[in-house]
Amino acid sequence: MPKVTTERHSINGIHFFGELKVNTKGIFSLSYPAGVSEFLDKEEERGEVRNEVFKAWKDNLEKYAKAQTSKRKVIFFKAEITARIYTMKGKSGSSYTEPPILNLDDIPFANGVALNIQAGVFEEQQTKGQTDTRYQYTPDESMIPQSVLYHESLHQLRNGADGHNGLIVLDWTKEREKMVALLCVDFENLLMNIHKFTKDNKSFTSLIDNGQRFLPEKTK
Repeated sequence: MPKVTTERHSINGIHFFGELKVNTKGIFSLSYPAGVSEFLDKEEERGEVRNEVFKAWKDNLEKYAKAQTSKRKVIFFKAEITARIYTMKGKSGSSYTEPPILNLDDIPFANGVALNIQAGVFEEQQTKGQTDTRYQYTPDESMIPQSVLYHESLHQLRNGADGHNGLIVLDWTKEREKMVALLCVDFENLLMNIHKFTKDNKSFTSLIDNGQRFLPEKTK
């Protein structure tokens, strides 16, 4: 049976291919990929009208993909840090030990100490194909503050979010969402505190002369 072309259809980033053929009687046949044919218990789609054969083929691929798709609700949390922190020695804290106890450079072009926090709640959709698995992430409403909502390209996560560039992924629960939201609020409050006391000379002088700290001093 002469081959006409190779048809292709993509679902959630997974590509399916089938050979379209036509016999001497004008009957078209479009083969299903391995795995799909087993799921459907049929090797090909047949018919006299090419477009109808292709539509039936695509519809059955959609049924297969749906059956291979699972969903879960997840929480994203990502902390990027640029800092070189040493243990200070001496009464005046004028010297330090080598090497640094923290040496990170997650944020390009940042000087001194820099922190970037992102978080969010997402629906994860996982679709298993013949040779690979694809993921899609859809933002969901949450208690997490707007200022830290995860804003990086979700398309980059098509192979899964777990461990992607330091991204932490948790199975969602209401309690976990609340705790992550509270942690993010803690970061917001710290930043507002820093801004409050460093916005001008007068504010910063008051902070220093009153012996005030941005965070409670560690207890020994």
